[in-house]
Amino acid sequence: ASTGYVPTAYHNWLLADMLLSHSVGDVCLVGPRGCGKSALVKQMTDLLGYRTETIQLYADMTARDLLQQRTTTETGDTVWRLSPLVEAAIEGKLAVLDGLHRVHRGTLAVLQRLVHDRELQLYDGSRLIGQEKFDMIKEENGFSDQEMIERGIRVIHPAFRLFALAEPPSVGTAKGQWMSPEILSMFSFHEMRALSQKEESEVLTKMTGT
Repeated sequence: ASTGYVPTAYHNWLLADMLLSHSVGDVCLVGPRGCGKSALVKQMTDLLGYRTETIQLYADMTARDLLQQRTTTETGDTVWRLSPLVEAAIEGKLAVLDGLHRVHRGTLAVLQRLVHDRELQLYDGSRLIGQEKFDMIKEENGFSDQEMIERGIRVIHPAFRLFALAEPPSVGTAKGQWMSPEILSMFSFHEMRALSQKEESEVLTKMTGT
């Protein structure tokens, strides 16, 4: 089935570069609004056979919003519900963080441990850890997978990756300078430009066949 993706030489080059970065860690694609960032990431995930979870980021998003939300069951009990990001980590999906430039730095700090150490401390007292550490704790204590879960320890799937999408920093405004040293250390960054007029014409020709 057609994905609607129309490649150009520029997109193919950028895609190859992103695939190299993805093979070793988490990636952030920076480009102006409407330049096709989401379409390019979809093409990459289709090529790799990844299941994706898109998380829309917004300015007043809290660290808790990223990890867990309080919800009420049918019986009136209050429980913690895992966020799409945490579920993606457990299930080995590619989590697309759409709008990295919008989020407060303090909220993004919660992602640092996930990126650098593949660990997360959740608000219900449980935690997520990487496969290697999970297996080590299991072996040292003779626990089964189920016993680890009962103790509030879950494993982050080895296939899990983060892919952030962002718009470039705004020149001349302090508010738009979101690229802090901490964020720069978290991802392999790639820049995506808008297509030139010639490239747009090539895409339209391929789409219409004229």
